[in-house]
Amino acid sequence: MPFNIVRNDITRMHTDAIVNTANPDPVIGGGTDSAIYEAAGAEMLLAERKKIGKIARGQAAATPAFGLHAKYIIHTVGPRWDGGQNGEFETLASCYANSLKLAEELGCQSISFPMISTGVYGFPKDKALSIALGAIGAYLNEHDMEVTLVVFDRASFQISEQIKERVRAFIDDEYAAAALDTEYETDESRLGTSPYGNFGGLPAESTPDEERRRRYGERRRRSESGRGRLGKKQFAETAVEKELHESQEIAASYLPKDTLPEIDIRKEPDLAALKKQIGETFQERLFNLMREKDMTNAEVYRRANISRQTFSKITRKGAKTTKPMVFALAIALQLDISETNDLLAHAGYAFAAGEVQDVVVRAFIRAGIYNIDTVNSYLFDIHVDQLGSDWK
Repeated sequence: MPFNIVRNDITRMHTDAIVNTANPDPVIGGGTDSAIYEAAGAEMLLAERKKIGKIARGQAAATPAFGLHAKYIIHTVGPRWDGGQNGEFETLASCYANSLKLAEELGCQSISFPMISTGVYGFPKDKALSIALGAIGAYLNEHDMEVTLVVFDRASFQISEQIKERVRAFIDDEYAAAALDTEYETDESRLGTSPYGNFGGLPAESTPDEERRRRYGERRRRSESGRGRLGKKQFAETAVEKELHESQEIAASYLPKDTLPEIDIRKEPDLAALKKQIGETFQERLFNLMREKDMTNAEVYRRANISRQTFSKITRKGAKTTKPMVFALAIALQLDISETNDLLAHAGYAFAAGEVQDVVVRAFIRAGIYNIDTVNSYLFDIHVDQLGSDWK
């Protein structure tokens, strides 16, 4: 652990192993294969590769890394796309699984993958990403290793349109409604957009005018039926705004107040009584939630995409943590919005309507999508910091 996605040249990665999308035969291919040979030292690497011989699709073999910032190059041969009915999905999953297994056998603690088979082999990018996340996630559920998916060109990275649509639906339907002014002016230039920006690289122009008008009309009717027609000085909160205010009020309840217990500094403090008045700490609330969800430490930190060492640090008595880390833990524990509000409040935070990461995480939770790698793929796609992964 943990897993993250970066945009970089894989030949520049500093990990124990670097995965090469190899040709089945011991020859120098194109794309990533060619770049790795050139950076490592083509003559030396090709000589080692010839000792291995032919590699079957889905299998993996290792050579020294020579001039790369790694110990090993793991060569794996991905499938050619042939419509998806000829074992391509299973073969691609095997590329990741066998590479990870080999890296573990070699004693590696970190590994970098390119997007396998999305180049000349023509594997659909969104399907290739889903398989990569599934195979890597399955491995990391049982093992500890730092895994990085390296994206050289954003054109090779594409998350599922189904995921985009599910998340965008929550953002559009719930957050865009908050941007409707109290006079319900039909500003055509805003239809189909979110007041918090475009998410997932999906501009308003990608939606047909008719569909945008339909969605706008639905939001308007819901708003009118729920709060009536109001003047500009009369503003009734939307359901989303009420939840946001509620989360802020919960957070505020944990902040210092004038009613905090008084302490006589001339006397020895009664720590037990003071603790009882203050209430649960973040760490106590976290462990209580873990007991309620019947989850072990390992299950939580793996699902949260954080290392065991980081989990140990943030669960120490009095330790501080970051909001993205709390989000990661909430997703790991599969908390609903109310439970997430509560955990955030115990750490001194609240959902913020103006923060893109907050809006997206909220949308995923409301959509019931609790796979941290899927959330992080979406965040990466919109140029926002990922969760967990020991991000600062």
